[in-house]
Amino acid sequence: MKYEERVNEFFNEKYNPNKIDVKSLGWGSIYSQEVRFKVFDDYISDIDRILDVGCGFGDFSYYTNKNILYKGIDINETFVNECISRGLNVEKKTVFEIDEDFDFVFASGIFCHKHENWSDFVLTTMKKMFDISIKGCAANFLYNIDDEKMVSTSISEVYNICSKITDKMFIKQNYKSNDFTIFLEK
Repeated sequence: MKYEERVNEFFNEKYNPNKIDVKSLGWGSIYSQEVRFKVFDDYISDIDRILDVGCGFGDFSYYTNKNILYKGIDINETFVNECISRGLNVEKKTVFEIDEDFDFVFASGIFCHKHENWSDFVLTTMKKMFDISIKGCAANFLYNIDDEKMVSTSISEVYNICSKITDKMFIKQNYKSNDFTIFLEK
């Protein structure tokens, strides 16, 4: 089974059309989702153009109090249709289909799923996110987890992968015991 099919199967099993919530997105709680959003939100400014890669239900657009221009993309058609029904600017696409620039490009949770060539997937995806960003991009990763369905990585592994893209980066950690975010700056 291909990566996109496995990811869609994972989310479709969790999805409950009668209860649109973070559990459908694989998050353990609203807190778990929002603590990750805060890391991104602290980094952006009013009027920034934001691309949310793997946007799920577009919850980041509701979380931020900043006046941003938001666009979300996701590979899950159910999630995209839910976003559109709520009036959000969301499309069913991968980041590789995006041909416009954004101030910041974020991805929350897309690198936690097993992939045949995970390191290459992270490198090519982060490179594309970096290339279409004007100011930078960021993504979060899981570590110190024991779940055979998820990827548990290390800060040094992700840092080494992203160092092939730029040397201007920093890590934000200690906001959760099993999560960190890497920022790549222009």
